[in-house]
Amino acid sequence: MLTLDQALEMALASHPALQTAKPSADIMQARIQGERSVLYPKVTGRFVFPFVGTESGVSLQQHIWDFRQTQHRIQASRAQAQASGFEQAVQREDVILNVKVTYYTVLIQQLIKTEAEYRVRTLEKRLEQLEHLFNIGRRSQTELTQARINLNQVKLSIAKAHHDVENARLDLVYAMGLTTALPYELAPEVEYHEPDVDLEQALQRALAHRSELHRQDAQIASLKSQAAAAKQSAYPSIFGRMAWRIEGEGAEQPGFVVGIGVQGVIFDGFATAAKRQEAEAQVRHAEAEMAMQKQQIAMEVRQAVLGLQLAMEQIQVTQLSEREAQKNLRVVYEQLRLGRLSAVDLAEAQLLEASATVKRVQSMYNAKIALAQLEHATGRDIAR
Repeated sequence: MLTLDQALEMALASHPALQTAKPSADIMQARIQGERSVLYPKVTGRFVFPFVGTESGVSLQQHIWDFRQTQHRIQASRAQAQASGFEQAVQREDVILNVKVTYYTVLIQQLIKTEAEYRVRTLEKRLEQLEHLFNIGRRSQTELTQARINLNQVKLSIAKAHHDVENARLDLVYAMGLTTALPYELAPEVEYHEPDVDLEQALQRALAHRSELHRQDAQIASLKSQAAAAKQSAYPSIFGRMAWRIEGEGAEQPGFVVGIGVQGVIFDGFATAAKRQEAEAQVRHAEAEMAMQKQQIAMEVRQAVLGLQLAMEQIQVTQLSEREAQKNLRVVYEQLRLGRLSAVDLAEAQLLEASATVKRVQSMYNAKIALAQLEHATGRDIAR
């Protein structure tokens, strides 16, 4: 038997969407190091044989100051690395939600199949009774034919229910990131504790904890740092240089040189200004996307709360129906003992009770799905 916790553990360990975390982190770290490399000295060598003049030698260039352009680029890379980490969290939360929904969907489809099988057995008993009544002339051929048609239709519903169960299992396999059929039966989870849900608290949790918002915050921070770097790129950079040259034949320049230099763009056809404007526009665009995401998340939370409230009301209704069906079954047993009802009446009462139980359990699974959707919408587990 496969429990939900085991299914989640398998999905988080093997889902392909989550296997990119380590490579993505390595990529981001390499980019940060690439930006930091500007701060380190650059040593180059050139040797031409035979030595002529001062063509050959070793030179060193050291970055000194560029009005914080490099620091801003490093900050942008670090923020982008944080955004990548939050993207992995988003994917992880999506995997958890999909596994929960598909797991409960399989259980629901199995209940529907079980109910159809109960119905077939009841209709078979009813058909036996009708055939007996037809043989003694108390039922017509039309009634007998209609009973047979009804039985065949319910048998067809069993085939469809079996198909739906297998499709649901395939969805669960995909949600878990597996490549082979699921070799386990699922463990039922019929226990349900009503959660404590407050809309305003749920909205606050969502805005504080949703990984999508943290990811967007990091992306905005990265874009702001890129915009600052683009703004500072209009200023020159200061560097130091040292060179040791081999004085070959005909050398006219000194063999050892140390100096400081300034390098900058005097005019680039307004390219620097255009880059700065583009970077600032990207920041505004990302901030607008953040506002849209917050609006979308708030709508998801409200819809999830409404869905959970409806599911809990359905549980209450199905519990009442189940109690009524159980009461009716007790009455039928007593009437059967007194000889006032037949075995077909008992089978129909048992079907009614079984169907009510199936609907009650199904409503609990629907509530679990609604709760999983609310927890995904808020980014946190809901207290039960």
